[in-house]
Amino acid sequence: MSHWPICCETEKRAKSWSSGKAFKLTEAKLAGDKKGFNSTQIRFSKLVLTNSPDKRPQRPVRKPVSLLASVTHGGTTFDSVVFNLSRQGCNIIIDGELSDLTVGDTVGLDFVAYGRVGAILRWVQPQEAGLEFVVEDPELQPFTAWVVSQLQVDSLLADFPPSPND
Repeated sequence: MSHWPICCETEKRAKSWSSGKAFKLTEAKLAGDKKGFNSTQIRFSKLVLTNSPDKRPQRPVRKPVSLLASVTHGGTTFDSVVFNLSRQGCNIIIDGELSDLTVGDTVGLDFVAYGRVGAILRWVQPQEAGLEFVVEDPELQPFTAWVVSQLQVDSLLADFPPSPND
């Protein structure tokens, strides 16, 4: 019989130390006497674990692309390449270092093929960044249509209502 090291929480959740995945503890029997075990050393003779549903929202569909762009912040402009794109944001590679930028900063993102949109930095590494688009309502439909045309995936447009001009 193998023993799985787990850590039990008050809500009867368990985490496998080897995989780091969260599970729901549905049934357990202690192996031997409980005396002498602390909460991280309990071993079970029978343990039934089921996948615990992830409460985080689904990440939007991202597609690999190669689009020229530039990032502007505080009067400084960096050339960049967008290497993955979704309706909500993108990841970029920067020509230079982003040492002055921090998570939460608002930047201008100029796509060579589209124009400027606002974006918020969601993560930053020395030469890469993740951006979430901040698009004003009147510009939302044209920008979304452009993003979808870049992704060439018609199903992404299904979540957006048709334009009043359609």
